[in-house]
Formats: sequence, C-alpha cells, structure tokens
Amino acid sequence: MLSSSQNLAYLSATEQLDGFRNRVLSPVDVLRAQIDRIETRGAAINAITYKHFDPALDAAHEAERRYRKGEPRPLEGISVAEG
Repeated sequence: MLSSSQNLAYLSATEQLDGFRNRVLSPVDVLRAQIDRIETRGAAINAITYKHFDPALDAAHEAERRYRKGEPRPLEGISVAEG
C-alpha cells in the first residue's frame, strides 16, 4: 500500500511521522510523491504558485539524517505549503 507514490502523497501527518520513526517511510520519498502530485494536478487545482522544490528536498534529506541519528525534532519531515 505505501509503495505507490499516489498513496504516499495522501498520508496524514500522523501516518508519516509513524512511518519515519519506524523507518518504513522516508521524508524524501513522501516529498517526491507530493511533488509528483503537484506537478500532475497542479495546473487544474492552481493552489501552488511558488514551487520551492529544491530547498524542500534539501530539508527532507536533512530530516532523513536526523531520523537515522535518532534526533528528529517535532514534526520532522512533514511538508507544509507557505501562503
């Protein structure tokens, strides 16, 4: 179920955090699924105007490192859109 990028894009924050902590999910993989969803449906929805994907991917890689070290911060790896 979690292998589909479409499913990854729809996980709740709680599901993501549980997956990150248990090392069955990666913040990078979840973000890539979300980016794919934005690129696929973004024009029809028109909700994301500025795409800061490269800095977001950098942050996701850093979140992954923190989970590997056992030092995640609260909500580590959860993506947010700024308005």
